[in-house]
Amino acid sequence: MSSVDGVSSVVTGPETGGVPPAHGFAGVVARLTGLNVLLVIAAMLTGPILARALGPEGRGELSAILAILVLAPMVLDFGLADFVARERARGTHRGKVLGTAMPIAICFSLLGVLFALPLAELIGQQRPIVERWVRISLFATPVLVFSLMLLGLARGEQRWSILYRWRLINAVMGTILIVGLAVLGRLTVQSAVVATLVTIFLALLMSLPAISGPGRWRFDRQLALPALAFGGRSWLIALSAVANYRLDQVLMAAVVSSEELGYYAVAVSVSAIASGFVGSVSTALLPRVAQEGVHAVPRIVRVAVLVIASSMVLVAASAPVSIPLVFGDDFRPAVLLLAILSVGAIFLGVSSILGSALQGHGRPQDTVRPQLLGLAVTLVGLAIALGPWGALGAAVVSVIAYACVLLGTLFAAVREFQASPRTLLLPRLEDLRWLVEAVRRRWRVRGRDRRGPPPLREPS
Repeated sequence: MSSVDGVSSVVTGPETGGVPPAHGFAGVVARLTGLNVLLVIAAMLTGPILARALGPEGRGELSAILAILVLAPMVLDFGLADFVARERARGTHRGKVLGTAMPIAICFSLLGVLFALPLAELIGQQRPIVERWVRISLFATPVLVFSLMLLGLARGEQRWSILYRWRLINAVMGTILIVGLAVLGRLTVQSAVVATLVTIFLALLMSLPAISGPGRWRFDRQLALPALAFGGRSWLIALSAVANYRLDQVLMAAVVSSEELGYYAVAVSVSAIASGFVGSVSTALLPRVAQEGVHAVPRIVRVAVLVIASSMVLVAASAPVSIPLVFGDDFRPAVLLLAILSVGAIFLGVSSILGSALQGHGRPQDTVRPQLLGLAVTLVGLAIALGPWGALGAAVVSVIAYACVLLGTLFAAVREFQASPRTLLLPRLEDLRWLVEAVRRRWRVRGRDRRGPPPLREPS
């Protein structure tokens, strides 16, 4: 038995609810990336439909509502989903982890309910539909936090099939509902929010199997303090990261016109095209590092830089044609915003992957300062730039904030992993070869899975 951060790590086994051995990292990333690509494709399909049906004003109102729907549970789980993932990856008993972390997380989530009314009025700004659905989103926060905790459990136990189903539901069901509403001529801001909530709750049902397994839940006082300490550090990271990514849209909802927010929302959604890959790597990397150490981190980060940077260059280069063609000529002002935000997406993606590696290594505090620095830049920058320059100012401030987060996180990673910035960030030819070989190997495995196992030969 060993102890890390005051938390016992028990040898895995059925009687302790231990986690199984890690799956192949490349295979997990490939599957998760495939499903995340489905999410991106779904967003690229539904995005133009929403833009054309709602127009810039309606798209802006929808963005204001969805920003709160996404932000609230990620902030109000108090970082405990990451704690559950890490401790289960290290073998701490599942009943003890869930019985301790879940009640604490649910208590924190009730803050969303408590402040639902004043926050809805502040963000709504005399727009009844925004005020109403922001309030409903905050009332739903405890259920959404419960779902995040289950996904953290599945991630820590490397029960990837649960995450696969969860993401598949988000991609397929959301698309079906939006397209169906558009075909019926009933796609409005309100019906789009309802469709999003229905999809979220169906995805929650997909995460419920995560709680099946051995071990009765029990609250452990000795585990509660480390849970709060680790969760608090992770919470600061999540708060700063989500604020850096979403705060601009929340503040813009109260300052700029709905049309301008609509342009910005489209640019943000397209610039997130690499987020599926980033999320896949980050999801699989935390338990990998927690179990096996950091020796593979430099290559993983370099390959991620290669994939993210190349994809965002393609997105920015094609924007003058793709934005008016896909979203309509009314959204042409989003082209310049997308070109700027594409640079920020590279900074954001790389810092997210480095942050996951640091968290898996038991050093979430090393990413707190960079995220707080980015948050400070975001707050001050938006206060200065949002009024006179609107969405353009918000885009520039976001890029500067993401750059600050990346620099701070990179400094911590260099110190913690004993690797130079060049080793962590500059892709090599061998990394491209490794990536190509990993893709080929993954396709060969998929081909064998489809054909089934080779026939057994009788011994001679």
